[in-house]
Amino acid sequence: MPSLMRRRLGFLALLENIIANRIADHRARESSYTAKLYAKGTGRIAQKVGEEGVETALAAVSRDDEAWSASRRPALPPDGAAQVP
Repeated sequence: MPSLMRRRLGFLALLENIIANRIADHRARESSYTAKLYAKGTGRIAQKVGEEGVETALAAVSRDDEAWSASRRPALPPDGAAQVP
């Protein structure tokens, strides 16, 4: 994989690690939105990803810079783990 592509996609490994840690942390299951969403199953995760995708697409089409910026923030809320850049 070219170096530029690796740098652009490097956040995915960080994101995967954050998600895995939140799911594995038994203490986080009560406070972590990510862990709660995971516990609800693939269908609910897919629904949430779809919602975020629609919000992003609508913001891009409407040229609403504030909504577009908000839609590009990480989908994972800050619940104690490192933030995704």
